[in-house]
Amino acid sequence: MVPSPVLSVLFLYPLTSKTEEERLQQENEKRENSNKVYFMKQTVDNACGTIGLLHALGNITSEIMLAWCISRE
Repeated sequence: MVPSPVLSVLFLYPLTSKTEEERLQQENEKRENSNKVYFMKQTVDNACGTIGLLHALGNITSEIMLAWCISRE
C-alpha cells in the first residue's frame, strides 16, 4: 500500500499496560543491530509525532543530507 521507495514509516498508537509490558520485555532482549538504530525516549507529553519524526531522521541519515539554515536579521 505504501509506494516505493520508502525511507521511513511512522506508526503511532496509544500506550496500554500490555504494550508497555511488551516494550519492557523487548528492551531487555539484546538485538544484533542495536548499535545501528537511533532511539530517543520521549519525556514530554503529546510529542509522539515530533519524536517519531526525529527517529525517522536519525535512522535515515545515510540516505539524506540535512542542511540547517540560520537567518540573521
